[in-house]
Amino acid sequence: MTNVDRVALITLLDRLGSDDDAAVLEAARALHRAAAAAGLSWDELITLERQAEDDGDDEAEVVAAPSPDGAETLRLIDRLLRKGVSNDLRQDLLEMKRQLGDGSLDNDDRRYVHALAKRLGV
Repeated sequence: MTNVDRVALITLLDRLGSDDDAAVLEAARALHRAAAAAGLSWDELITLERQAEDDGDDEAEVVAAPSPDGAETLRLIDRLLRKGVSNDLRQDLLEMKRQLGDGSLDNDDRRYVHALAKRLGV
């Protein structure tokens, strides 16, 4: 089975529901890039986990549900953005959201988002 960052793909799929058309378009493009980088068609990508399970492939166990921390971080970023923050912080949060989507957001930034949300009562 190909190594696909399932959490990043799910995060991008979640972004398709955004009210911000630019964010939706970027998420769609990022999804397309991720599938292309993995060398998979959409059909292959969608059926990847089911095929592994049907084949009795041990790697099916490696495909895990999204981490609660990633999903929670995304939820907190969205809530912070809705709260109304400075332009600089807004840009930082949008960049962190993009990084979360492509799987490159580091743990220090995740902790920062959680601490900021707690401090601002989000």
